[in-house]
Amino acid sequence: MEFSQEEKLNLLGISVWKKRSHENSLVLIDSHLIEDKYLFCSYSSDNLMDESSKMIFFKTLALSIGKENVSKVLDLDSTLNIKKIILMDTELPPYLSKYDDSSIFKHSSMEEICSSTDNKKEFLDLIKKLVN
Repeated sequence: MEFSQEEKLNLLGISVWKKRSHENSLVLIDSHLIEDKYLFCSYSSDNLMDESSKMIFFKTLALSIGKENVSKVLDLDSTLNIKKIILMDTELPPYLSKYDDSSIFKHSSMEEICSSTDNKKEFLDLIKKLVN
């Protein structure tokens, strides 16, 4: 009896490994805080920006809305009083599921926001409304 390549791999257990690695693949999300109240979540693999460019993006955004403090979140402190969460073309991470839907807003990716002046203005207008 002749086995196909896939059947041979199945007999060796390789397909099981492949399925598990696919099911357990993690989506890494970058999180940035403005004034410890406004959390912005985006995919860490956002192709347009490296980490320093993302920090410049958020510092500029903070200044534009009259805020100063910007930080990258490495471990979300449970004592923070987050008022708004802005998901930038990503889903809500499980560790943020305790937050009320009324405080969560979805928007396009940083790449999309930075692609045109109109998109930047629209995003800034939205953020100004959320913060004030």
